[in-house]
Amino acid sequence: MAKLASFGVLAAVASATAIGNTYAANRLLTESPDESTKALLATMTPESKCQVLVDAMRTNNEAVIRWGSVLIEMSVMSGSNIFRNEFGQTEVKELHRRSFSGCAEHPGDTISSQARASFQSITDEIHRPGYRDGPELDDVSLPANVQTAAEKLRSMLPDAPVVSEARITMKAKDGSKPGGETTLTIKPHKGGTTHVREDYRNFTMDRELMGLVQLKSRNNARGYTEPSGDQRITTTTAIALEASTWTAGGSFSFEIDTSARGGALRTSCKIGQQVDASVVHSSFTGRAWPLACESSDSKSQGYYIEELRYYLRMHSESKYGIADDRIEHLDITR
Repeated sequence: MAKLASFGVLAAVASATAIGNTYAANRLLTESPDESTKALLATMTPESKCQVLVDAMRTNNEAVIRWGSVLIEMSVMSGSNIFRNEFGQTEVKELHRRSFSGCAEHPGDTISSQARASFQSITDEIHRPGYRDGPELDDVSLPANVQTAAEKLRSMLPDAPVVSEARITMKAKDGSKPGGETTLTIKPHKGGTTHVREDYRNFTMDRELMGLVQLKSRNNARGYTEPSGDQRITTTTAIALEASTWTAGGSFSFEIDTSARGGALRTSCKIGQQVDASVVHSSFTGRAWPLACESSDSKSQGYYIEELRYYLRMHSESKYGIADDRIEHLDITR
């Protein structure tokens, strides 16, 4: 193993860009530098012996190494929704690394046997409680200018007793949302922020909010095309706030720029006359404020629920369509 590692095996595998598909196969066959390599690639299958990859690593044959990466993925893709839906870029790179390392240790095994063994070990880790891919929201700090603007916004928002946690299932009346339902887990924090997990059934999003303004988000979607590691986190890098006091008939605007956007997004909201929160749902207590908000790419109407410190959208319009939502289920811990 030490001798193979000296050839930069791990670097070669990490730089492999071929993903298991016909296009990758045809490209490697047509771009191979010599006839002997073309002939070798044409005979390689997932059931080929690992020795062929060991030889390629010794000679730094990039075409064979890349094709080996394709065969590794082909070995675990068939009939496996886990690879398609739960393996992100981090896990795929680790699949390559473990499979090549396993082949170096067991050159008499087949490529597919080492791929499946590596796949199973990674799958076990993914399903283990506490598995992490990149930082959590609390691990990421906000710029000082954003913290200052967030504090200004906090001083403007209504101050009221808050719940410990609320779990709300929202259902789109017209079924326009993916899956038709979204489950929100809302947790107001002592510092004035609110943490929200949005569960869309096939993936989740975590957000840290100050009132209506998002400070951070984490995309927990899995799959090869989804973000991984540090790329999962989006932070607000600037906030421009225009507001005075929170009062019926008043309005406020905010403009935010984030690490994921190419420009600032401005949102303006009008505040309606406060109502009992029980008007929104019988389980709510305290006050709720009707809001009508508009940005460059969407419109929404809903209620700012004081005891949640959260803007609950009941109607939205965007390029994705129009949706009217209702509360399907609500659990509150006070």
